[in-house]
Amino acid sequence: MATTTLPQGAAAESPRSVAPLWLWPVLIVAFALPWIGGKTGLISNFTFLQSSLMIVYAIAVLGLNLLTGFNGQISLGHGAFYAFGAYAAAIMMNSMGLPYWSTLPAAFVVSAAAGIVLERTLYQRLYRAPHLDQVMFSIGLVFMAVAATTYFFGPSQQPVRLPDFLRGQVQVLGLGLGVYRIFLIGVVAV
Repeated sequence: MATTTLPQGAAAESPRSVAPLWLWPVLIVAFALPWIGGKTGLISNFTFLQSSLMIVYAIAVLGLNLLTGFNGQISLGHGAFYAFGAYAAAIMMNSMGLPYWSTLPAAFVVSAAAGIVLERTLYQRLYRAPHLDQVMFSIGLVFMAVAATTYFFGPSQQPVRLPDFLRGQVQVLGLGLGVYRIFLIGVVAV
């Protein structure tokens, strides 16, 4: 087995250790555009809504990145767990009357528990399976999750009542921004 030695004081660099320099200005402009755009008329309220939804979906994509990039597994079923937590929060708020802030950690716990149960009963068998088997299984999981949520909840979205301080709009540089959207952007930015 051959080993490589580095000069004294030199550290080994990972190709993924630092983001490319061109990415930082792009991220800064993307984050500042809704506020700058309202004053100059570059973007509308609808565009701000779209950009905040993109940030929400980025959370789900980060889950896929963790799965494929760090774990080396291929799965499309992480969206089912994302939906499982969202439906759990909606049920706790609408049927059980729990407040918004208590449903967020509870939804995380419910999703994690479902993930642990499925990992112990089904996923362990796929760790050494070919990638195609993993993909086919995860697609099947997505189809089953969609069918189950449609069967139990119907095809429409579930209403969620936000706390009073997260409702309404705030005028920033002439652009009416939804308070909840600003909250989501802040959570993702942190």
